[in-house]
Amino acid sequence: VHPLLHSLEIFAYILAVNLAFGFVMHYAADAIAAFLQGGYWYQPLVAALVGLIPNCAASALVSQASVLGGLSFGGLVAGVCPNAGLAFLILFKNTKNIRRTLAVLGVMYAVGVAAGYITLGGMALFGI
Repeated sequence: VHPLLHSLEIFAYILAVNLAFGFVMHYAADAIAAFLQGGYWYQPLVAALVGLIPNCAASALVSQASVLGGLSFGGLVAGVCPNAGLAFLILFKNTKNIRRTLAVLGVMYAVGVAAGYITLGGMALFGI
């Protein structure tokens, strides 16, 4: 009985957070896409932050902005790289050491931003 209740608790938690992020992404997608179109060199910073949202809608938003020409390829890489799906929700829900969890989140963000800037630099270097 305990494993079933634990599974239902995790299901309810993920469903509630997913619905909340879904509503936010639905109403804020246009504003985020317009903001990302504004600057070529800060796109990886913002796109990686959007990529940390634990929902597949974040990856869809970043990909759609790139396909529509509003986001550079480096921004796309930065936005998709740190996205771990729902893993961050479970990590934060079951954490005993919040500092370690925040460090993991920070490393994921830093790696995403670095990957985005490396991609932008490589594209500039090769004239793509």
